Formats: sequence, C-alpha cells, structure tokens
Amino acid sequence: MKTLLNQICLLVLIACSGILFNGCRNKDDDGGVPAGFQDASIYLTDDAGLFDKVLIDIQSVQVLVDTCNGFHSNDSSSAWEPLDVAPGIYDLLRFGNGNDTLLAAAEIKAGNISFIKIKLGPSNTVVKNGTSYPLNSSDSSILINVQGVQWDQEETRRLKLWLDFDVSRSIVLGHDNQYYLYPVIKVFDINTTGTVFGSVFPQAAYPVISVYNATDTINALPQSSGDFEVCGLKPGTYQLKISASNGYVDTTINNITVTASDYTSVGNIYLHQ
Repeated sequence: MKTLLNQICLLVLIACSGILFNGCRNKDDDGGVPAGFQDASIYLTDDAGLFDKVLIDIQSVQVLVDTCNGFHSNDSSSAWEPLDVAPGIYDLLRFGNGNDTLLAAAEIKAGNISFIKIKLGPSNTVVKNGTSYPLNSSDSSILINVQGVQWDQEETRRLKLWLDFDVSRSIVLGHDNQYYLYPVIKVFDINTTGTVFGSVFPQAAYPVISVYNATDTINALPQSSGDFEVCGLKPGTYQLKISASNGYVDTTINNITVTASDYTSVGNIYLHQ
C-alpha cells in the first residue's frame, strides 16, 4: 500500500511539474519574446521642410522603462534601456511621403515606456540651395515624452512606434543668420492613425502641402512624380491646402475624412496660373 501511495504521489508530482513547465514555456513562446521582456522598435519619419538636406548625427537611443507604472525617472523601478541603433548621420528628408526607417530596436524589460532619449553627436548640418550650414543645438540629446502613448502591438510584447520629425518647426534661422535645432517631434502608431495621399501637378508650381484641422497640422513636399503621402493623422475631418509658387494659385480641399488604419485618396490635383 505504501508503495502504491508513493507511486501515486510521484505521478501527481510529475503531472504538476508538467503543467508548470508548459505554463512557463507558453509564456516564453508567446510572440517569440521571453516572459518579462518586450521587443521595442522605433521608426523615424519626416514632416517636410524647405531644405535640400537635414543631416542629424544620431549616436544612441534609450528608453526609460517603468516596471511599476510610476512614470518617474528617479524611481527605483525605472531604468534606462539602450536600443540597438546604427550610429551616424541621418538625412531626415529621405523619410517623407510615407517613407520611414527603423531607427532603433531591442529586446528590453517589460513595462511602460515613458521617455525616449536620442543622443546627438556634433555633426549636425542643413543644406539649403546647395550650401551647407552648421545646425546648432543647445542640448546634446532629445528627450521625448511618450507617457500614455499607444504603441502598435501586432504580436504580443512586440511594440512599434513612429517618430515624426517636424523639420519646418524644428529648425529656426536666428538673428545671427545661424540655424538652430529646437526639436518638434510627433509620436504616433499606424493602427490608430490614418493617411491622406494623392498627386499634385505641375512640379513647376513648387507645391507645399499642409493637411490640418483645429488640433493637428502635418506638411509634405511632393516627390518629383507629384505623389505625396501624409501619415500619422488622428481620425477626424481635415482640410488640405496646397501653397503654390511661380505664379500658380493656392488650392484648398475641404472635408477630408480620415479614419484609423486607413488610406484616404484625394486623387490628382492640377494647379492653375
């Protein structure tokens, strides 16, 4: 009888161990990210400005992770986690019209990400009309508050977020004729925002596009083909204004409806003198 009881206890122990093992294994396999961790990816896109190039020297990217939802950088539960990034010069103007680039990514501790910190190097410049100018900055890093921001999560614990660098508002020409960097960066995810796209002609009008409503404004410069794309728009009703030059007349399109995770076409727009 004692032997039989021992055998039963052993079987129960093995069964319980199997349940515990399977439970941990399922958590580890969930989304391909180990339990207690999350995969964070940050993409860079551009809100256009009237420059030939905007060259930003990015050296590192970190995120502040709060494992206890406190949102305080001096809290013992918060820690800066480095992301993998290719240090170097990034031309922001390459990432307009729906284009982006993976700026940084890494597997980090699970928790709320409250801040993103981008460390800048010294080699920041702008190119305008073929001439390069130093881009001065009062700080060696850019701190972006993302508290409460929703990240895309198509798979469990795999997070994605986009940084839209507003070049037109971030770069200021001072009274001393020097260019200064005052970063204005919008953060968004593609699942809760929408996109407006179309084409504008002719290229000789040098069109500048603004999509705006009472709470949001995003700018774009069409490609040489005339195509443009404005992304990261919150659901709502917008106006699209095309500011033209070279004798062409400005044009405005009203009542453009933007819905989350969707593309809204305004078709081909022809400007007239």
